[in-house]
Amino acid sequence: MILNLTQHNSSTEQIEQGLVEPEDKALVKELLTLRVNSPEEMRKAIDTKVQLLLNVADSHRPTTILVGGHPGLIAVLVGELKFQQYKVVMSHTDRVVVEKAGVKTSVFKHKFFYEV
Repeated sequence: MILNLTQHNSSTEQIEQGLVEPEDKALVKELLTLRVNSPEEMRKAIDTKVQLLLNVADSHRPTTILVGGHPGLIAVLVGELKFQQYKVVMSHTDRVVVEKAGVKTSVFKHKFFYEV
């Protein structure tokens, strides 16, 4: 099982490759959001939110965890997850132009997960 610890909902292609949503997706989205006004607040927020995200991971017992979000938070989170022996992956996507009724839009298509 791959646990989705990103702000994005799983795509059909990702679900087919084993991605599952956490029980409380709204909590995960909030934990991945940083609203701070200083470097000191940033450090404290990252430390607190990483610990809470680790609790979410531990409650689901996945073999692998998909991460994505603010680079500063994700860097710390990846280190902590690896320290706890989780396999950590990110998703690679392609931007594809789709035309419907003469209107072109860009969509992202999941290609694969890769270990970080």
